[in-house]
Formats: sequence, structure tokens, C-alpha cells
Amino acid sequence: FIPTMAENKPATRVEGGNDKQKARSQHKNQRPNNFKKKYKSEITELENATFDCGTPNDAALFEESLESVADYAEREFKYGGDIGQTLRDLEIKTLKKPDTPELSWRTDEPWKYDKWSMKQKKYLDRMEILEDNIMKAFGIIYG
Repeated sequence: FIPTMAENKPATRVEGGNDKQKARSQHKNQRPNNFKKKYKSEITELENATFDCGTPNDAALFEESLESVADYAEREFKYGGDIGQTLRDLEIKTLKKPDTPELSWRTDEPWKYDKWSMKQKKYLDRMEILEDNIMKAFGIIYG
């Protein structure tokens, strides 16, 4: 005769028993309180792009998620290359400011000053858009 697993188990009481035993058995059946559901982005392309920490796998996941957000920003944002580089380098991209014209440009060759003025406006617009894109990317990353 070989005993089965059911025969080796001690008999458990359905009713009765002391309060400590009841509390322990109830506690074993509960889900741990520190269990949390993984974050999913509302943007379908970025559902798996999460920035968690606490496990050894999170460093690799950080790189993948950052790359996913940078790729998305490059495609969807105006001047996306600027925000993409900013996210990958983890520092704000430095845009080249147009050289300031010499004073003689205004009188001798006014078209050069006009050209510089348009470049300066484009530079300022691009800086403003980069700031806006940083805020959008921040919103994507932090949900």
C-alpha cells in the first residue's frame, strides 16, 4: 500500500479552530498588497513603453522605452528630430543661433539683414517648439 498525497495531508477543520489559525489561513489566500498592475500608455504605439524601476530587467526596458518614445516624437511632433535627439541624449539639443550681422549690413546690403532677421525668427520659433515638445514628451513618459 502506497499512500497518496490526499492521505498524507493533515485533516483541516472547517469549523472551529482558534482565531490565529483562521487569520493565517485567510492571509495565505490573499494577493499581496504590493502587487501593482503594469502601466499601459493610451497611445497604442507606446503601450509597452514603461519606465519602471526595481528589477534588474528595468534598465534594458528603460532604453527600449526611451527609444520608442523618441521614434514616436520624431514622427508625430513638429521638428521631431530636435526632440528625438534631446530624448536620446537626455539633454536639451543646442540649436545653432544665426550669426549677428555687422552694422554695415543694414546700410550697405539691407537684404542680408532681412535674411538674418528671417533666420533669427525661425531659430526662435524652433526653440519655442522644442520647449513645447519637451513638455509633450514629459506628458507621454509620465502618463
